[in-house]
Amino acid sequence: VEVPLIDVVPGDVVLISAGDMIPADCRILAAKDLFVAQAALTGESLPVEKFVTPRTAAASPLELDNIGFMGTNVVS
Repeated sequence: VEVPLIDVVPGDVVLISAGDMIPADCRILAAKDLFVAQAALTGESLPVEKFVTPRTAAASPLELDNIGFMGTNVVS
């Protein structure tokens, strides 16, 4: 079911695919080759791969591998 962004609340499960914009800050529950363009937040020129579990210890929330941030775009 597609819902307006204003109706997305904590606890909702969101299905995203290539070309989608992430509607809210969210934890990645399942992914296969998920790459997200988050240049607007981090300044990185290349898309970042996201995983279900964090791969490394992060000093900043923006470095977490298992979090998608609102307004970033799914590349693949």
